Amino acid sequence: DEWKGDVARILMYMYVRYNTQCKPGNVCAGNPVTIDLNMVDLLLTWNIEDPVNAYERNRNDVIYNTQGNRNPFIDNPYLATLIWGGTAAENFWAEVSVEEEEELQLSIYPNPSTIGAVYLSFNDYNLINTVEVFDISGKIIKLVKRNEISSNKYKIDNLNHGIYFIKISTNLGVLTKKIIVK
Repeated sequence: DEWKGDVARILMYMYVRYNTQCKPGNVCAGNPVTIDLNMVDLLLTWNIEDPVNAYERNRNDVIYNTQGNRNPFIDNPYLATLIWGGTAAENFWAEVSVEEEEELQLSIYPNPSTIGAVYLSFNDYNLINTVEVFDISGKIIKLVKRNEISSNKYKIDNLNHGIYFIKISTNLGVLTKKIIVK
């Protein structure tokens, strides 16, 4: 029980990183997840039951310093919930929650996209500090700073087929959304 969350996050990472070479359904017991028959519900349950601890975070940092890649499910177990659904895992990235008059309103379209790009539409681009785009393995694909956004609409293009996460940081908090490019 002490290691089941660690194992789940390792297997989920291996699946998103090496997809067809490391299907959870080939090495784990459990019911297939409705939206992805290769992922099993047991790993999502373990991800919740055994939360990330200091040892696991440290191991992720050591691996990053050695190999240059991170396990995004250790950085934020909630990413598994965003990808495969089910009961919500712990979310280390706080959602934007402020008084109504300062709230960031965001639209992302088209999502899913078939054009290799998405548009972000904000109610007030001055609230934005950074926009980060991560691929499914946790690698940062694009970093946009406040001075690069000059209107309430911003285009993120040159996206290949896949699942991405857009993390928008403001002075008020952080908002993370999933996008799919077909």
